[in-house]
Amino acid sequence: MAADAPDQHWKIARSFARFAFDIPFAVFLSESASIPVTSGHTLDISLGGVGAILEEVVSIGQRLWLEFRLPNATDTMRLLSKVRHGNERRFGFQFLNITPEQRDAIRKACQGLPVV
Repeated sequence: MAADAPDQHWKIARSFARFAFDIPFAVFLSESASIPVTSGHTLDISLGGVGAILEEVVSIGQRLWLEFRLPNATDTMRLLSKVRHGNERRFGFQFLNITPEQRDAIRKACQGLPVV
């Protein structure tokens, strides 16, 4: 194997492609909460989650509700999400309760966006 070729053991197949996506969102402790605990903006999005920069630090493993409005959408989405990883203010969230309709809306919003 060439010195600059990646080791096959380190390659991770993703469940969903990630797309460059920058929209603001709010973070809530519960589905019915009206006051966000923090806010941020997305870096990328997939059908399974989102990478984001937050104003405040959250805990790995914490379950939070992310609320955002996709471009050209009339309604906001509020999705239960789990903090999968993070450092400083950059975090990765996994969507836990996404519906087929919400997945379809994300899929349509990502059409034509660059894969990251």
